[in-house]
Amino acid sequence: MTRSSFLKKPGNNYIIKIQILLILIVLFLTAQFYWQSHPSYPLSTLLVILIFILIFLTYKYKSNKSLVLDCYIILTDIAIITAIIILTSNSHPEILFLIPIIIAAIKFPPIHIIFFPLLLGLYNGLIKYFYQINVDPYIIENDIIIIGLFYIVSWLVGSVFDVERKTRNKLHTTRGELMENNALREDIIRFMPLGVLVIDTDEKIVHINQAAIDIDGILDKKPADYVGSPFSNYYNQLSDSLSLHKSLILKILDQEQSFYMEKRVVNSKILEYSGQAIYNEEGNLIYAILVFQDISQEERNREKISQLERVNLIGQMATSIAPEIKKPLINIQEHLHLAKKDKAHLNLEKLNYLLQEIDNCNSIIANFLSVARKTENKKEMLNLKVIISELSILIGQDALFNGIEFKKEIEEIPDLLLNKNEIRQLILNLCRNGIEAMEDGGVLTLRLKSEENAVILEVEDTGSGMDEEVLEKIGMPFFTTKESGTGLGLSVCARIINNHNGISTITSKVGQGTKVRISFPLMQDVSLAN
Repeated sequence: MTRSSFLKKPGNNYIIKIQILLILIVLFLTAQFYWQSHPSYPLSTLLVILIFILIFLTYKYKSNKSLVLDCYIILTDIAIITAIIILTSNSHPEILFLIPIIIAAIKFPPIHIIFFPLLLGLYNGLIKYFYQINVDPYIIENDIIIIGLFYIVSWLVGSVFDVERKTRNKLHTTRGELMENNALREDIIRFMPLGVLVIDTDEKIVHINQAAIDIDGILDKKPADYVGSPFSNYYNQLSDSLSLHKSLILKILDQEQSFYMEKRVVNSKILEYSGQAIYNEEGNLIYAILVFQDISQEERNREKISQLERVNLIGQMATSIAPEIKKPLINIQEHLHLAKKDKAHLNLEKLNYLLQEIDNCNSIIANFLSVARKTENKKEMLNLKVIISELSILIGQDALFNGIEFKKEIEEIPDLLLNKNEIRQLILNLCRNGIEAMEDGGVLTLRLKSEENAVILEVEDTGSGMDEEVLEKIGMPFFTTKESGTGLGLSVCARIINNHNGISTITSKVGQGTKVRISFPLMQDVSLAN
């Protein structure tokens, strides 16, 4: 009998056991009667036939459960008990009528057998009356008591098994839903394009899907070939470059550290890895999960989209910066024309002015190229403190020239993987924005400190500040609050921060100033970034 059939038909095991018990009781009573008296041979023969029929029905019941068979068993039980009562001329076996009542209570809802105990009690009384068995003055009272007993047992057993029936049906429904959910989960894992590899603390493969095998380039193998086997059987079939799987997933087991979306170049493919440690309720590590996918095509598509965006951006930028370049060029042209007529026109003040206009043009063009051109992302291990030290003189002079007090709050920090030119441009752009925001003087503060798993760079000014509407647009190309600005400076800063996997936050209050905070994550794996 399967678990499913057992759930659908409560009481099957009980009925078989009850029938075996009835057969044993009947055999015992029959043997006792044969030993004490001379039986009626036709009735004895009928009883033996009924016993064999019951044995056959009980055996049949193990493999074929149906309501018809239930009815046959109940009728056969009644016939056997009737034969015993008549054969022994004793009313004591009438208590055995509880057996068909119990079977009926197990197999049928209470409402369907509400009259069955009454009918069986009347039938029992008619047998005793017809065959004059134990006739006494209180026979009617005894029969009423027997009928009451039948009803009590029928109600108790029926109530218990009705609750059990509902519980089992509910369990069956829940089990079906769980099986469907499990099948759906298996199908999702089986057919999704992500490679999934799960091992336990004994380094045995608990689960692996076909996508993982295909990405790893293993031919003619299925997940069933690896599930339950040592992980070494799997990674021994991988090329040396793919042995990275081993180091990553075993790192989860050894160090109990999860990681998310790490990219590696393997066999000219760009693979993206995520790893997760799974713990039980006691907090003990039980599984390590490695999820990976080939994102080579995605990266190529992203590069193509980036190129299209840059082409579109160049068009917008050209329209935006042309007037900004044209204005200082016209000023330079006018002064040079005047100098042709009068050489004395180009005094030191005028030359400084022309140089400043040329610097403005260079600054605009540099920002233009920085946004429009894809720069090489060459990085090396550097210390932000050293870069800030190199820029401090330039920033300090710029602040002093504009009547700004320049403060530095620098702590010792670990090295980071940085593109030096981009970081220099980032710091200069943020500091110059702060200086330009303080037209009436103020304090520019540059902070550098180390926090858990990150290095924090902060640039704070005490300028005019910004409202929420302006803050929402900060970083958008060509958005600016300056009369002569192009709106490219902070857009360049955003790109540089993104290239370094940094996170930036800007807080500002009108009339109090602005603080830009940038968090650079500490790079544990230098080879990954390279």
